[in-house]
Amino acid sequence: MAAVLAGCGGGPSGAGQPAAAGADPASGTGAAAPDAAATTDPVGHIDYCSLLTAQEVATFLGEQVPPEAGRTGCRWKTGEEFGARGGSDSVLEVRRGDGWETYINEGFTPLDGVGDRALQFGDQQQYTIVARIAAGGFRVDSINLDPEKTRTAARLALGRI
Repeated sequence: MAAVLAGCGGGPSGAGQPAAAGADPASGTGAAAPDAAATTDPVGHIDYCSLLTAQEVATFLGEQVPPEAGRTGCRWKTGEEFGARGGSDSVLEVRRGDGWETYINEGFTPLDGVGDRALQFGDQQQYTIVARIAAGGFRVDSINLDPEKTRTAARLALGRI
């Protein structure tokens, strides 16, 4: 999964705070948002960094961290010491999740209460949720994070799409 998370791309957005749902950065209302061009999914037109608030992310990760925007998602991490079955820092990522059928064949199990239909795989070291929603596929990944926190993040983010 470390390779999956590394593929999110983008560097620090410079904004430090994801926009509140419905915030309009151009008008100056709501929280500051990362560069919309960098965080808007070209397929689904979703600003992934705005799906979780800075306070929500801090609650999940245990500290305030800036969003890192990519073309198809947004990632928050507490440092650089993470990876497959090692490291102490945590990562939370929300992004587009294409290829629903492949997840079923890779050992993912059903997860109720997330999106129209969802699958889950992993444990606290590496955990992934993929969900089908009207706008398409959606994925939440985490490293070194309690799976319940990842499920809560997925429910919050999906509720804002």
